[in-house]
Amino acid sequence: MPSKINVDFYRVEILGNTSSTFENIVKAVGNSANDATRAIEIRYSHTRLQEHGEYPNFCNGDMVRIRMDDIPNVASLDGDIDPIDLEDDEGLGEQTAFLYQIPTRVLMLQRNGFGVSAFAFRSYFEQKSGVKIRLDPVMQTDVIERMKTLQTIKSFQVSIAKTNKMYHLKTQDIGVSDTLNLGRHFDADSINLEVSVGNQKSLSIGNVISAVTTWFNHANSKRLGDIKSIKVSGDSGNGTPELLDLLQDWIKESIDINPVNIRRIEYKERAQALRDAWIARRDQLEEMFLP
Repeated sequence: MPSKINVDFYRVEILGNTSSTFENIVKAVGNSANDATRAIEIRYSHTRLQEHGEYPNFCNGDMVRIRMDDIPNVASLDGDIDPIDLEDDEGLGEQTAFLYQIPTRVLMLQRNGFGVSAFAFRSYFEQKSGVKIRLDPVMQTDVIERMKTLQTIKSFQVSIAKTNKMYHLKTQDIGVSDTLNLGRHFDADSINLEVSVGNQKSLSIGNVISAVTTWFNHANSKRLGDIKSIKVSGDSGNGTPELLDLLQDWIKESIDINPVNIRRIEYKERAQALRDAWIARRDQLEEMFLP
């Protein structure tokens, strides 16, 4: 039965005065002891690097988010319900494949709303390496150029639809935490956050970029909620207002596959889908990021 693998594109930035590279960070974790010490607790579940590989100009792998509590039952269509029998050190694993293209520093991350989010992915390798990492969403070239022409930025907007577990999430990310606390207080079904300034002012471009990156790193995580839009509005100086829907213009791919087992898609099938996603966007990304 046909299926789809959805892929999001990020640019990896290593912050601070360090000679570390992301490919070497992944390699170091991949060569570490393949035992319980490889797992890190992030947001009430455990994340670990399960598979790791490398070939010219690329490294790749498979991450797994391990749910240790709130385990569902096994249910049949005729009504039988039985518990899943797990050992104390076992949980349910949700897998997320990734592919990193070294020359462009572009990360392709499988979108799995119940798997490893971009935030958890970044946090995992930061904690393992002690190096600060930023994942910037890769935007369409024309949107980047339009953002550069904005002389003033008047507002930043985020719209979120609530899911059942949205308000159980705790995070230290500025803006995300405060927004969730407000939604939790009112038990709101949705949240629309807007930060704006008056006619004679402009939002700081640095702060806007930081906020955009933060919210994008939480996008497509069903534990946060369904982020409907991330918008920036401003003025190019000609009196015509610009409204950019950044979530809409984030570079993504959806790859059709025919898995052997639709209920459990193997890593090699997901890894091939990521390679196909790179091929589909290669010319565009190399033009954007290579000299």
